[in-house]
Amino acid sequence: MKRFAGCLAVIVFFSFAAVSFSQVAPSAESADTGDLGLTAGDIERKINSLFARIDGGLSRAAGELSQKGIEDPETRTILGDLYKKVPYVINCAALDASGKISAVEPKDYASVEGSDVSEQEHVIKLHETKEPVFSDTFLTIEGFNAVNFGYPVFSTGKELAGSVSALIRSEAMLAGTIAPIANKNGVEVWVMQTDGLVLYDQDREEIGKNVFTDPLYKPFTDFLSIAERISKEKTGSGSYEGLAAGLERKTTKDASWVTVGLYDNEWRVVVVKEQS
Repeated sequence: MKRFAGCLAVIVFFSFAAVSFSQVAPSAESADTGDLGLTAGDIERKINSLFARIDGGLSRAAGELSQKGIEDPETRTILGDLYKKVPYVINCAALDASGKISAVEPKDYASVEGSDVSEQEHVIKLHETKEPVFSDTFLTIEGFNAVNFGYPVFSTGKELAGSVSALIRSEAMLAGTIAPIANKNGVEVWVMQTDGLVLYDQDREEIGKNVFTDPLYKPFTDFLSIAERISKEKTGSGSYEGLAAGLERKTTKDASWVTVGLYDNEWRVVVVKEQS
């Protein structure tokens, strides 16, 4: 997405330059939304397949740690194997029952061992529910934004002994998954959390902005209304009229969105193309 008359465009989910939302049809179907839906479905399957690999790796590691124990010398080997099997992973960690990091792989991140992360929202939720968790984007103790996939580890006595986690940079994972499909089909794609935070966009300056809270978006009530619809509806499509890049001509674009997710969390994936 580009800038709107000198400022950042408030058009995150439509990913186009300098548009006006005076004529938006959030529920309208067009001849192109079917093709967009097919592309969105391809991306949905790719991302959910990736999530399935993450789930499978964490489940296996949690099972092994349940048998060995979090503090067993083989924990590092288990984490190392998980690190090799999970795509786009930054590091894998074992947390004890108190929420402290007992071990982490690769060794480049050994400095975080012993850190207490018990106050992180996803760790609290895992301990409360004793179920796997998929966090929203957060600032890690390593100093960058990422998402965390966590899986509970139980003792042989069925007590919560801790957890195993995989830390992933969502932008890298989404770019690697989406870009080949988007380029092949000649479309634009963006992804957001249901709270409005943009996780991925081909215009990187939009990544990390929240469409519902950033003051740049507040004047555009039509956009905020449609963004609210996307945040609440798992699938949908619509069309809109706006200005093309350069502010020299009007154009109409179509959008179609789907939902991807794992455990207790979801992302919205929106595919956009200018009408011919």
